[in-house]
Amino acid sequence: MQQAAVVQNPDKPNELALFIHETYFPLTDELAVFKSEMEAEQLFHEAFSPSEDGDYYG
Repeated sequence: MQQAAVVQNPDKPNELALFIHETYFPLTDELAVFKSEMEAEQLFHEAFSPSEDGDYYG
């Protein structure tokens, strides 16, 4: 997880981009963007924490 800003893409003014480490990255379907760090952490733990019954899926 990395905090970034969603901004207008300077190379394509009608598109949005992530601005992180002084670089613009186009928003694509491969990226997961969350409104808050808490939302991202919650979904991360749901996806990657072991289940309560000890079963492993994946």
